[in-house]
Amino acid sequence: MQGKVSASAAVVLVLLCILSARGAALNERAWAEAEATVTATPVPILLFADDFGTYSGRWRESFSAKATAAYRDETLWMRVVSPGVAVWSVPDFQAPLADFDIQVTVQFNAGQSDGQAGILFGYADDEHFTAVLLSAEGRIYILARDGQQWEELTSQEGLISPVRFGESVLVRINRVGVGNDALLTVTVAGEPVAEFTLPAIGQGRSFGLIARAGRGYVDVSFDEVVVVTKRGED
Repeated sequence: MQGKVSASAAVVLVLLCILSARGAALNERAWAEAEATVTATPVPILLFADDFGTYSGRWRESFSAKATAAYRDETLWMRVVSPGVAVWSVPDFQAPLADFDIQVTVQFNAGQSDGQAGILFGYADDEHFTAVLLSAEGRIYILARDGQQWEELTSQEGLISPVRFGESVLVRINRVGVGNDALLTVTVAGEPVAEFTLPAIGQGRSFGLIARAGRGYVDVSFDEVVVVTKRGED
C-alpha cells in the first residue's frame, strides 16, 4: 500500500512540475506580449512650434490690394478685403504628415461674422491642399483647393458658439488615417465640436494658416502654432 501511494505521489509531483513549467512559460509569453504592445504604442513627437515672437521670417508674407499676410505685433496677421478671397501662409518646414495634431490660437480682430480663419494641411503647393476654416459666427468648413477652384468637402450642419471679436480661441485639428479614409476631429476652445470622415487624399508635406473673407472683409491674427505627429510614420 505504501509503495502505491509513493508512486502516485511521484506522478503528482511530475505533473506539478510540468504545470509549473508551463505556467512560467505562459507568464513569460504574456510579459513579452505586453512589453511588445507597450513598445508599439505610437509616441507623440513635437515637429514644429512658433509663437511669432522673434519675427524669424519662417512664414511666407504676401501683400496685395485684396489680401495681406504678414508678421505683426508678435502674431501672423492676415487681412482680406475682397469678398470670397482667401490668403494663406506656410512656413519653411516640411515633414511627413499622416496622423497629426495641429493647433493654433486664433483671434478675429474685425470684419463680418462670416469671415473665416483656420488651418490648412496636405499642402503640396498653392493649388493643392485642404483647409479647415472656422467662421466668427460659429460654422466650420472643410475646403479643398484644386487648381484655382475651391471645393467644399463638407461643413458643419449647426452652429457652435460664436467667436467674439478681439478674444483669442484655440483651434485644433486631429487627423487619423482609417483605411482609405481619414477621420478629422475639430476642437474649438478645448471642446470637440465636429468630426468628419474624408478621403485620404492630398498627402502634401506641409501645413499652414489661412483666412478667407465672407460677404465683406476679415481681419485675423494667429499665434502659438504647435504641430505634433506620431513616431513610426513614413
